[in-house]
Amino acid sequence: MEVDDVIDVLKGYHFNVITKEDALEALEGVPTINLYLAEIELMADGLKEADIKEIGKLYVELLQGESKKLQEQLEEGHPVLPFIKEHEKIGEFLSSLDKISSSLRSKAYFMEDKVICTVIDNLYQITLHINREEQTLFVELRRVLGNEMEGRLNMLAKEHNDFVERRDRLEELFDNGTENRYQLIRELNALIYSLHHHKFIEDHLFYPVAAHYIKYWDDLKKKADDIGYCEFIPIPS
Repeated sequence: MEVDDVIDVLKGYHFNVITKEDALEALEGVPTINLYLAEIELMADGLKEADIKEIGKLYVELLQGESKKLQEQLEEGHPVLPFIKEHEKIGEFLSSLDKISSSLRSKAYFMEDKVICTVIDNLYQITLHINREEQTLFVELRRVLGNEMEGRLNMLAKEHNDFVERRDRLEELFDNGTENRYQLIRELNALIYSLHHHKFIEDHLFYPVAAHYIKYWDDLKKKADDIGYCEFIPIPS
């Protein structure tokens, strides 16, 4: 399917001219790059970031499996691979946070200090992942694509900022123990939900775009090595 055809389908879905089911059927097998190029055109036509995010809900079903295909295509040592591998660890961490959130609903549950320390350490590992992403992939894609990358990068950058704010609020809540138990549950659930979505979009749309457009990786690899990689710690049971 050509980019113009993708635009027509996404517009039809956004303006309720075609159903979600029809949109998914029409877009089945569309190259990820064409989805990204369609986003650029839609934003140029005046659709706001919120509209693009709403349209992006289609991706959860449409792009299943794209991350696995990308991993199979990339050579060992490719700079995008560590980001994908770290996302797998982030997914495991989010599953642990979900269990903690559920346990906190019981007033009998008490979070041990070692659990709190591990959670906070892992939140800062995610911050390292974000910083490396912004200082390598973001910078290079802006250089290669210029303004054509701004829409999606702006959305991802805002989500990064939202994560940092939630991390700081959670750290403050953890410092106060479980006296604000329900606020802690709300913040944990908000972070879990937002990171799951953010991770999916990066794995299935952003990383394929980066791998497609970035051709020279030596300097980025060196910069990534200098910044360092994440060391996630399993949550003590």
